[in-house]
Amino acid sequence: PQEKEQVRTAAYAGLIRAAGEQSLALVTAGIESSDPARQIAALQLARGVQNPAATGIFTNLLTKSPPAMQMALLGVLQQRDDAGAAPAALAAARSSDLQVRLAAFAALGTLGDVTAIPLLAGAATSRDEAEQKAARQALIQLRRGSVGEAMVGQLVSANLNVQVELIRALVARNDKSAAPKLLELARTETGSARRAALRGMEQFADGSDLPALVQLLTLAKDEAARAE
Repeated sequence: PQEKEQVRTAAYAGLIRAAGEQSLALVTAGIESSDPARQIAALQLARGVQNPAATGIFTNLLTKSPPAMQMALLGVLQQRDDAGAAPAALAAARSSDLQVRLAAFAALGTLGDVTAIPLLAGAATSRDEAEQKAARQALIQLRRGSVGEAMVGQLVSANLNVQVELIRALVARNDKSAAPKLLELARTETGSARRAALRGMEQFADGSDLPALVQLLTLAKDEAARAE
C-alpha cells in the first residue's frame, strides 16, 4: 500500500495473470474494490478472462455499479464480444445517465441484434447531438441476425422521425434489399420520409427500377415532388 498507484496497478495485474483459475475472482474483487489501482488492473484484464462465467458476473456487477463503473464495464463487455451481454447493454441503454446510455449504445452496436433496433432508432431521433450520433452509429454497426430485414419490416409501423432514421441506417449499411420498400414509401409517404426514401433510391436503384421511378415522376403533384 505504500507504493505509487502505477506500481500497485502493475503488481495487481501480475497477481491476476498468475492466478490461473482464480483470475476471475481477483478481477471481480478488483472491480468492486474502492482502490483505483485494483480497479484499473481488473478492468484492463477483464476483457481477456476466458472463464465462461465471466460475462454473467460482469453483467451482474453492471446493475449495482455507479455510472462511471457502468461505462467501464460496458466497454469491457463490448470488447469481449459475447452476445450474452446484449440484454444487459439494452437495459443500460435506458439509463437516466447520458454517458451510460452512450456507452450502452456503443456496446449494442457490437453485441446487439434485431431487438435493439426500436430503442436505437428512437434514440437516433434525440435532440441531443451526442446521443443521436451514438445511436445512429450503433444502427449501422448491428450485425447479429437479419438486421436489414428487420429494419425494413419496421418502416411501415414506425413514426415519421423513426422512419427517416431507419432509412438513413439502411442506406449507410448499403442494404439493397430495402429498395422495394423505399419505392413503396416514396409512393405513399410525403415530406421527410418521402425525401429520405428517394435519397436511399439514389444509392440502391438500378435499371430495373426505372419504370417505377418514372411512374413516381408522372404521379408527382407539384414541382417540388418532381424535383425530388
